[in-house]
Amino acid sequence: MNCVNIPLVTVIISVYDNPAFVNQAIRSVLDQDFEDYELIVVDDCSEKAVTDQYVIPRSARLICLSENHGQASTGRNAGIEEARGKYIAFLDMDDIWLPEKLRVQVSALESNPDAALTFGPVLLVDSELTPIREQEVSGIDFCHPLRRLIYGNFICTPSCVLVRRDMMLECGMFEDSLPGCWDWDMWIRLAQHYPFHFDPTVSTMYRVHEGQATRSDDKMLRSSLSVYEKLLYWTMRENPSMTALVRHRKASALRRLARLEMHQGKNQDAVNTLIGSIRTHPSCITGYLLLAKVLLRSRQSARKSDGVRSSI
Repeated sequence: MNCVNIPLVTVIISVYDNPAFVNQAIRSVLDQDFEDYELIVVDDCSEKAVTDQYVIPRSARLICLSENHGQASTGRNAGIEEARGKYIAFLDMDDIWLPEKLRVQVSALESNPDAALTFGPVLLVDSELTPIREQEVSGIDFCHPLRRLIYGNFICTPSCVLVRRDMMLECGMFEDSLPGCWDWDMWIRLAQHYPFHFDPTVSTMYRVHEGQATRSDDKMLRSSLSVYEKLLYWTMRENPSMTALVRHRKASALRRLARLEMHQGKNQDAVNTLIGSIRTHPSCITGYLLLAKVLLRSRQSARKSDGVRSSI
């Protein structure tokens, strides 16, 4: 590993508890057939009894956050602030790199100087690293990835990405104020200015397991709405041709949130959300039909409540 000169790559691993997974992730970095990197491990305030079990090489840096934030974006940002490399590679503690990951992706960005990042499909595995299936990525114009990102995040995990540090800093770091969708928000901001590069070679194993951190549908939908709101503001100023598409997608997300609120019995919240959906995309008939449905449900609930009160 290059310990004297400025490294070409900074590897950032965000971790919390689970030393077994953390050590496997670190081992996959040390097993790379590429050596010009520095390793930064950022721990989200685990107990010392846990961090003492991490097997971290002397050449690496361990950053222990003073309070638990409960989200990988904070650890990634802390690592970015300390990064010296031209390129940054993120590795979630659940995931594993194949030995050629850094070498292949560095070569890709060196050969494509305009691209903000390169990524590839992942191999989904279980907790014991038994293969489940390979991610399919197709039908995307990586020279102009923004339109496809408006429909959703096609990059499975930051673990499969290598990104240029200067371009990331130019576009801003991960948005800590979001309860979710940090990666999607970051890729959108990069795609507003730069092309992406895609390599079909699988070099990352994405672990699917019961202990995986999850976000509620409510939080994720609200996070996506915040992303769409930022994107809508940007398209109105910088790229009006995409404004209609963003309005369409934001309205669709609002309708999904309204359906969730209906399922939770929050009919008045659903009404307000649907009104927002209609205002966002007035020409979509689905919003009006769903609003009529929730208003009818509210009326029926009110009648039922009146009937119960009159019988008492």
